[in-house]
Amino acid sequence: MRHFAAKAVLSSAAFLAAATSWTNSAHAELVTYTIDPLQSTLTLLGNLTGNSASQQTAGSLTTSYSGTIVANRTTGAIEFPGGSLMNAALQTSNQQPRNDGTNGSQPADYGRTAPGPFSSTTLEAIRNIELDVFDDTFGTGITVAGNGAFASNSLQIQIDNGESDSLYGNVSNPDIDLSGKGTSNGSGNGPSSVVVTGSTETLTLKFSTGPIGYSIAQTGDSSIAFFGTIVATRQVVPEPTAAGAVLIIGGSLVARRGRRFP
Repeated sequence: MRHFAAKAVLSSAAFLAAATSWTNSAHAELVTYTIDPLQSTLTLLGNLTGNSASQQTAGSLTTSYSGTIVANRTTGAIEFPGGSLMNAALQTSNQQPRNDGTNGSQPADYGRTAPGPFSSTTLEAIRNIELDVFDDTFGTGITVAGNGAFASNSLQIQIDNGESDSLYGNVSNPDIDLSGKGTSNGSGNGPSSVVVTGSTETLTLKFSTGPIGYSIAQTGDSSIAFFGTIVATRQVVPEPTAAGAVLIIGGSLVARRGRRFP
């Protein structure tokens, strides 16, 4: 009996060495956060047909977002490899023009207006916006400080889906494709963060992006930029320490050996 107990202790010691090695060499974990629409809004900034754009209806430059954020998490770093989906919500009121660029209004994510060519007024509806987020660290990840903060200006946004439908005078400009366009992010909205409280990890992304340009009446006469906050969460289970793992598995090993060899 003492012979087998001694072997169990030696096995536990060997497991301690292996567990310690495993802990020190753990790889990045690919995780998914769920966006909270109640805490996540982005405001649309930029120009429209060469002039600063304003809201078309009350609040039509801001909308909430839902979807998921994908990230690689390691101790002290976070990486955004792509594959996220930030989906813009529709405005509470329809926006002009219709999705074929003609007079009238239909549902849209954003609605803008600005002075247009030849003393006209430009009306624009931005529809079907879906965004992805990346970082600029080429796989190393953004350093996360002890308080959970990390640099917002390491983030980048790409439009995976979306279009501009506009009208000025009698000139319709429907279905201007915005997909594939992207821009870097700035630090004008403060640092982003990832913080664990209990079993919940909260990711807060602060956006203050550069402009994304496109053309309506003239080359490069219009642009959009995003300003706001995306909040997403996931549930986490604390990993056992190497010593804790030894106590659990080593104890189980002794118990199994004791039952097998009475």
